[in-house]
Amino acid sequence: MPLPVRVDPRPRRDEALAIVRRCDVFLDQFVLGAYGLAAVEAMALGKPCVGYILPELFDAYPAELPIVNAEQDNLTTVLERLLQDGPRRHELGRRGRAYVEQYHDALGVGRQLIEIYRGLLGIPSR
Repeated sequence: MPLPVRVDPRPRRDEALAIVRRCDVFLDQFVLGAYGLAAVEAMALGKPCVGYILPELFDAYPAELPIVNAEQDNLTTVLERLLQDGPRRHELGRRGRAYVEQYHDALGVGRQLIEIYRGLLGIPSR
C-alpha cells in the first residue's frame, strides 16, 4: 500500500505570484490601514491594487501611491467602478510598477538603511 502524499497547505511563493499574474485587480488588506508586501509584489507585476489606507497615514506615503483606497463599507462600489474602467486599471498598473521601482527597489532601500545606520552610529554620510 503506497504512503499517502502529504500536501503542504501553505502556498509557495511561485504559486502565489502565478495567481497574482492572472488577476485583473489585486485586493490587499482592509483592516490594518496600510499596504503590505503582497501589494508591492502585485504592483511590481503591473496589477492595480485596492486596499485600505488609514486617513492619518495617507499623507505619510509618497503622493504617487497608486493604491485605490477603499474601506469594507464601500469596497463593492469602488471595485465595481474600477472593473468597469479598463483604461484606469491599465494606468494604475503602470503607475504601480513605476512606484515599486522608485520606492521599493532593493538597492535603493539598502542605501537608505546604510544611511540610517550611519546616522545611528554617528558615522558621517558619504
